[in-house]
Amino acid sequence: MRSSHTLALAAVLTLLPVAVHAQSEFTTGGADPKTASDALKGITPIPTLASLETREVYTRVTGPNMVTILQDTGYRAELDVDGVGDPLIHSTTEGINYSISFYGCNDQPDRACDSLLFSAGFDLRDGATYELINEWNRAKRFGKAYLDHEMDPFIEMNLTVDGGITADNLKDWLSWWSIALAEFKQHIDW
Repeated sequence: MRSSHTLALAAVLTLLPVAVHAQSEFTTGGADPKTASDALKGITPIPTLASLETREVYTRVTGPNMVTILQDTGYRAELDVDGVGDPLIHSTTEGINYSISFYGCNDQPDRACDSLLFSAGFDLRDGATYELINEWNRAKRFGKAYLDHEMDPFIEMNLTVDGGITADNLKDWLSWWSIALAEFKQHIDW
C-alpha cells in the first residue's frame, strides 16, 4: 500500500518533465516568453510535500470532527448519539433538516468512524411516485433517492473516509450534498 507521500511524489515526478520542458525552452531561447507562459497556463501548480504534510488527513472521523467542519462551513450542527452509541448529527441546509449517521465506528471513547450517511426525508401529503424517484436516480450522480412505506421521498448520500480525506474534501462533499438537496427539493416540488 502506498503512502500519501509516495503518491504525491509520484504525481510531482509525473508532471515535472512537462513543466521543466516548457521552462527550459523559455530559458534557452527556444521559445518566446508568451509561448512559454501559454504552455504553462494549463498546468495546475503542484503542492509540495511540505504543504501536503500540513493538511490533516482523516482516515476516520469523529462526531466532534464533523461538527467542527460543518460549523466552519457555516452550517448548524447538533451532535447526538444513535441507538448503538455511534455519533449522529442533525443539521439544516436549504431549509431542509437532515442527519449524518456514522458507520464503521471503533469501540474507543472517541467513536471514530470510517463512513458517513447523509439523509433527508420529505413528508408529502400525497406522497411521490416511483417514476419521479426513478427519474431522479437516472439523471443525478449525487444523492440516491427512494420512497418509504408511505411513499414519502428520501435522499441519501454515502461517503467513505477509509484511505484518507481532508477537511477541504469533506467541505466539498457538504457543498455537493447541499446542491443535491436543493435540486431534490425542487424535483419533488416540496
